[in-house]
Amino acid sequence: MNKGTIQFANILAAPNLFSPGQLVIGGQNPPLGLWATYVIIVGIYALLIFALIKFWHKKQERGA
Repeated sequence: MNKGTIQFANILAAPNLFSPGQLVIGGQNPPLGLWATYVIIVGIYALLIFALIKFWHKKQERGA
């Protein structure tokens, strides 16, 4: 795996949401530091949850 893939995997790893810095992928620490990585992870998952709720709400309005 190249460096970019490892950094991307460190940012998107779900265990980093619960315990930042405990999971190290590819022998490298998170690319932006623990707290910046944590904030990015929280933002990504918050956007994902918001999008899923919005999708579910639209589906409910259509009567599906």
